[in-house]
Amino acid sequence: MNDLLAWRRRNTVTTYPKPAGGAPNFPALESDVLDYWDTDDTFRASVSRRNDAPEYVFYDGPPFANGLPHYGHLLTGYVKDIVPRYRTMRGYKVDRRFGWDTHGLPAELEVQRQLGITDKSQIDEMGIGKFNDACRASVLKYTQEWRAYVTRQARWVDFDNDYKTLDLTFMESVIWAFKQLWDKGLAYEGYRVLPYCWNDETPLSSHELRMDDDVYQSRQDPAITVGFRITEGPLQDAYLLVWTTTPWTLPSNQAVAVNRDVSSLSPGERTRASLALLMASGANFLVLDEPTNHLDLPAIEQLETALGAYDGTLLLVTHDRRLLEAVELDRTIALGAAAVR
Repeated sequence: MNDLLAWRRRNTVTTYPKPAGGAPNFPALESDVLDYWDTDDTFRASVSRRNDAPEYVFYDGPPFANGLPHYGHLLTGYVKDIVPRYRTMRGYKVDRRFGWDTHGLPAELEVQRQLGITDKSQIDEMGIGKFNDACRASVLKYTQEWRAYVTRQARWVDFDNDYKTLDLTFMESVIWAFKQLWDKGLAYEGYRVLPYCWNDETPLSSHELRMDDDVYQSRQDPAITVGFRITEGPLQDAYLLVWTTTPWTLPSNQAVAVNRDVSSLSPGERTRASLALLMASGANFLVLDEPTNHLDLPAIEQLETALGAYDGTLLLVTHDRRLLEAVELDRTIALGAAAVR
């Protein structure tokens, strides 16, 4: 019996922090518990003693290490701690390796700020290799702050055996996983409309749109009307007028679709329609190149009246001297006949 009591004393934890008398000091108690876990190596023991148990894998989206943790990390960190603890108590072996996301625009933008780079061409001049080296040094800038933060919130996770997405082993594992999907016929090609950053020359994810307050700004853009010239066929040299409220999509346009049930405009109608749209838009600068071509006399008279009432800046290129005389102009340049008002 005495041997049994001695064995129990040797194997019974008696140093676990306990509150003293009076009102408890919770922050002090938390620090005492953390110190005890560290001294006792409780977390690693909870994993190693289950080496023969079935494994439970918990996939955790890693944070960026080149930024400090915030409230959002605190909130999700508790959930990421509760699930592995519960599965451990159910008898599973749950390895919890902390990870660092070192890829993507946030890492690159941070290095650009550090190096004073404002344009992608400066990266090309510096050299991709040197820029990547600077990124590797930057992405792990706040690892110690993260470790202190996560440990203080009582989350059990292995920082000493962490992984980084820049590791070749990690990147190769991602490619391997994708190949398994490909071999099973589960990968397909699709199309998505994504925001595009002209400065960084890259599409942006939904997360990258929320990185900073000034990444994405709502603004009002005027609608524009664009003329697409027909290069062949019975309507050659006529224009298709396209009205759009999203002018930033124009550089990527591949085609103009025409409804069979909509009548096309003749060249004269095209000019009148274009002018009407420009006048209605309230534009303060107007460029007209031979606007009377293909117009009949009534249409020319309408054009003269409209231009006479137009109070914005007008650049008029024409061989029609009647039009020049009808419109009051500040300066005329005799190159055929051109005028500026």
